[in-house]
Amino acid sequence: HSHEGHSHEGHSHEGHSHNEAQTVDSEGAEDSSKPKPIAVLEDGVYNFGSMEPYTRRQHKFTVRNEGDAPLTLREGHSSCKCTIGEVGDESIPPGGESTILLSWRSAEGSQLFAHEAEIITNDPDNPILTCRVEGRILSQLVADPGAFSMTGIIPGVAEQATVTLTSQTWESFEV
Repeated sequence: HSHEGHSHEGHSHEGHSHNEAQTVDSEGAEDSSKPKPIAVLEDGVYNFGSMEPYTRRQHKFTVRNEGDAPLTLREGHSSCKCTIGEVGDESIPPGGESTILLSWRSAEGSQLFAHEAEIITNDPDNPILTCRVEGRILSQLVADPGAFSMTGIIPGVAEQATVTLTSQTWESFEV
């Protein structure tokens, strides 16, 4: 059962031995007045709209420490290259902020693109922050229809098929 909302006097009478109750008090594990960091991630999702294939982009996320103890950040699991930057020892003082730089490289295809990076913090209420970038990768060349067949061609009779080539990235191109 949870001890939240109980006063400290109640702890030693709830089946804890005297030593355990003292440990809880001296550690301050359940004491809300103990200083602790509070990690706040501003705008954890960044939508870059659209980008060309095989290009590199980066985006800075800001993490603030709204607590009253130093906040530490370190890289967790990431599906892209992520750099925690601009904090010398990766410790953010109370009221301070740090930048997390995410960089990613797009592949080919006109599909939705998303990458996430986890940042591990020492904030007991927010141990993992997730930074996410998402958007669409443009296609360099799209054929419509993607395939066509010519059946029943008679020698000497001209047959015709039309295919439209469009590009989301090139202004002009030659076929």
